[in-house]
Amino acid sequence: MKLFANNLETVKNNSFETKCENIDKMLEFYIVKIKAQFEQYNEEDIINIDGSINTRRYIITNGGPFKKEEVKKDEKLKDGLMREWASDFYDLDIDASELEVEKATNNYYDLKKAGYGEKLEKLLFINLNRMLAPDYFVMHSSEYDDTANGIDFVIVEASTGIVACGFDGVYDEKEGERYKTKIKKLRKKAEKNGASIKYGFKFQNGKIIKQSLHNLPNLFLNMNLEDIRRMEKEMNFSYGDNQEPSEFENEVFDRLLVSLEEQLDDFKSNEKVNSKVRENLDIFEKLVGTVKRRRESE
Repeated sequence: MKLFANNLETVKNNSFETKCENIDKMLEFYIVKIKAQFEQYNEEDIINIDGSINTRRYIITNGGPFKKEEVKKDEKLKDGLMREWASDFYDLDIDASELEVEKATNNYYDLKKAGYGEKLEKLLFINLNRMLAPDYFVMHSSEYDDTANGIDFVIVEASTGIVACGFDGVYDEKEGERYKTKIKKLRKKAEKNGASIKYGFKFQNGKIIKQSLHNLPNLFLNMNLEDIRRMEKEMNFSYGDNQEPSEFENEVFDRLLVSLEEQLDDFKSNEKVNSKVRENLDIFEKLVGTVKRRRESE
């Protein structure tokens, strides 16, 4: 009986490890496809290995708009904040040694990597790229924009490189505190200036224009813990072109689409929303309309 139990545990572990490997391979597959969008402009290096924007490509000597010193300063922002968050999380004394802070920071980083937020990011990245192709693709913003501007992902129109919107993933129950807090923050931001992306771009006349983007609709996509756990079990773990999403992936995406429609309606009906943000809603509305029509025709 003990031998059977050990063999069963081995099967479970192998199955889990296989799924984790497949998720990483799926991520890699879509990152390679995103890189291909930039190859025609000889800018495939603008995408990092994790699918985020490479800020070094925005230095003036690389055809970007920023000085090297400014980019290097931006790169240090997340590292500095991570140290602060780790110190608070582990309640380190103000005179803690550099070694203690470094150890706490490494532990905190590993903790975040293993958490549901990290899983949500991976699953959203895969699901949205699978469901939005070929009209749109989803990529990570730069670490700077994730940290300073609260935008983790951007949805990009494939033919133009125009960013339809920026958004963040939130794992929580719909009536949970994280959900309510996010709603309030997004409304205030929209009423003021909307979202900004320092390290942005668009495609124009056969070139990629690296530039900051302003007054974007800033959104969130919500998945609860049950969704994340089920997605890990029930998603289609195959990767490659023309892979059909699982039934549950379709269900989750349709709920996310409803959420996008609700947020669009909220933007349009809110008279306090910044006028420039309102102008950019046309791009976002086109995204929602395109995806909705495609889903209804399937």
